[in-house]
Amino acid sequence: MNYHNIQRVVNEKGTVTSVIVPINIWQDIQSEKETAYLLKNETMITTLVSREKSS
Repeated sequence: MNYHNIQRVVNEKGTVTSVIVPINIWQDIQSEKETAYLLKNETMITTLVSREKSS
């Protein structure tokens, strides 16, 4: 992932108040979060493993 395109928005004191993230980076982050969430669920892990074995 290339984070060089993330823009930081600062206030008059120089404090970062928000960021602007290109959509492709945002989608990658969301995908990683979803995967991490799913892998916390034992039922989902079992389902994923069984699908992998049947492929």
